Amino acid sequence: MAEVAANYARAAAANPDGIRLLIWEAMGDTGPGDGGSGDAGSDPAGSDPADAEETSTLRTEWMGQFVEDIRARQRTGEMPPGVDPRVLGLMMFAAAAAPVAFAPVAAAMGIEKSQTADWYADQLTLLVRALSP
Repeated sequence: MAEVAANYARAAAANPDGIRLLIWEAMGDTGPGDGGSGDAGSDPAGSDPADAEETSTLRTEWMGQFVEDIRARQRTGEMPPGVDPRVLGLMMFAAAAAPVAFAPVAAAMGIEKSQTADWYADQLTLLVRALSP
């Protein structure tokens, strides 16, 4: 599971715009018809509502599989059994995205952009391994 989290961190560093789009979507500014404040020109993906719905469905399936993987790893003793696997999954995904999502906070903590994605992924690997019972 530590390698999964590290791979998410590497992917976030390689595609920071993907993380930024998720943040934008979470803020409710994804375009017309979604209840957000955006207009047709502010849709981050430039897509129609059908594309946005398909993306949401794919994400839900992907994250559902991730949660099921965590549940399986809890049964084998790799991950702590008492923590909701949805919380563990969200925590790992958020931690992987943190240097992009919270770049000013990372900088304030002394984590510089010059530090490599591999360095951060290695640190995240150590953290996730520490969660193992």
